[in-house]
This record gives sequence, C-alpha cells and structure tokens, in this order.
Amino acid sequence: MIDPQPAPVKQEPSPWNVAFVVLLVTVLGFGLVAQLIGLGVAFMFYDGTMMDFANDIQEPTGKEELKALIWIAQGITTVLGLAVIPFVAWWTMRRKSLTTFFSGMPVRPVTFLLIIGIVISFTGLNSVFIEWNSNIDLPFGWDTWARAIEEKAMELTKFLTSFSNVGQYLVGVLVVAVFAGFAEELAFRGLLQPELQKAFKNHHAAIWVTAIFFSALHLQFYGFFPRMLLGALFGYMYYWSGNLIVPVFAHFVNNLFAVSMIYFGLSDLPGMEENPTSLPWYAVALSSAVCFAMIYYFRSIQPKPAPDDIPA
Repeated sequence: MIDPQPAPVKQEPSPWNVAFVVLLVTVLGFGLVAQLIGLGVAFMFYDGTMMDFANDIQEPTGKEELKALIWIAQGITTVLGLAVIPFVAWWTMRRKSLTTFFSGMPVRPVTFLLIIGIVISFTGLNSVFIEWNSNIDLPFGWDTWARAIEEKAMELTKFLTSFSNVGQYLVGVLVVAVFAGFAEELAFRGLLQPELQKAFKNHHAAIWVTAIFFSALHLQFYGFFPRMLLGALFGYMYYWSGNLIVPVFAHFVNNLFAVSMIYFGLSDLPGMEENPTSLPWYAVALSSAVCFAMIYYFRSIQPKPAPDDIPA
C-alpha cells in the first residue's frame, strides 16, 4: 500500500521581497495611480475643459475655487496611494487583516498624553536640524533644482492652508492630520518597517531605513533630515509599544500642531516651515530635556519586547 504524500508546506515569501514590493507599490501607487484617480475625481467637479483643469492645477495660487478640488485630490491620493494600494499588495503576500496592526499590546491613556508632550517638545530639538538642513548647498547645480521644488511645494502649502473659515481648517485637519497620519504610518511603520526588521534582524536598522524612505517620498530635500528624524521617532514608538495606533496618533498630533499653527497665524515662529530657523539655545535645551525625559518614561511603561520582536 502506497503511503499518501504529505501536503506541501506553503513557503512564506521572503521579507526582502515583501519589503521591496511594498515600497515599489507605495511609490507607484502614491506617485502615479492614486494621483491620477484623485485628479480624475476632482475634475468631475471642475467647470471647464480637461486642458484648462491641467493648467489650473499646475498654477492654482490665487484661484480660490480650486482649493476644494485640490483637497479632494490630495485626500484620495493619500488614502489610496499610502493605505489601500500598499495594504492590498501586502495582504496578497501575508494574508493578515488590518486589525493585526492594532491588536497587539494595549495602549494606556497616559501614553496618549505622553505622545502629545513628546511630539510638541520634539519640535524644539528638530528646529536645529530644520535650520541646518535649509542651509545645505547641493553641488552640481542640484541646489537650484531642489530649491525650486521646495519653493513650489511651499507655495502650494501656503495656498491650501490660507484658511478663511473654520470649515476650511477642519478640511485641512481631515486631509493633513487624519488621512495622512493614518495612511503614512500604515504604509511605512505598519507594512514596511516590520518586513525590514525581519530582513535585517535588527530593529534599529529597520527603523532608520524606513525613516529614510518615509522622508524621501516627500521629495523635499530641504526638509529631508528633520522629517527623517521624525520618522525614526515614530518608528521607535511603534517598536516599543507594539501597536500602530501609537505612531498614527503621534503623526496626527504633529500634523494637527502644524496646521493649527498656520490657522492661528503662528507659522512664522522659529522652527516652523515658513521660518526655518532654530529656537534660542536655551529653548532648544529645555525642550530637548523635556522630550527625552518623556521618551524615557514612555519607554519605561511599555511592555519590554525581545531584542528583535516584530510589533505586528
């Protein structure tokens, strides 16, 4: 009698392969597919030809009627390009549900208060890197190109965030803080970072490499290093807590703080995007001390992970 052959064991995809696919799909999904869909939906509400729409989108400043359409396009691009498309690609390889990222270690109420304090006090320390990064001169003519991109992005940001009423402010909060906070953290900290951690077998390498990719996606060199440091902070928060709600909330607080500073007319203060100068040294020292003290306490109240546990 012939013994039945054992069922073949399903081989898990390599974390290197999964990380590569997630990163590729995130870049293409956010930079191309989702943008085309977002602009297509926005065009449905535009009163004019497609050619007129394309020209107006390239130079929207001063055209108040375009503001809502750009917010629509940005919201769709963010959610589709950084949440839906990368997650579907990851799910086809890992077959795990979205709740996986939020069903780990429970988050204490005090943790959310600590996150608010850490993120806001971190802006003081990061203001030093904002000023330093803004003064870097790139060689071979790249400086002119990079600063042109930066000025274009700043011009669009100023146009979109010139809130004339509470309703516009709330739309900005929804797109910039809620949508971006969730989608960017899902793509980078939720999907990419754990795969890189499995591949590198080192959580520090995974956190910093993810932070580099996170900052690079924004295509703004003169904010690259401060954004990379912020991404690393979110990465360690995720690793220590084991629950994606922690970096999502931290990202939300950071973006809400920035949008609110603009709304209340405080965006020209040192350390803000419109004024890339650092705070006075004593303010930097104080905010850094407060930030590191709260990070230490935040870390101390989290369950201790093994050296290279995967949070998700």
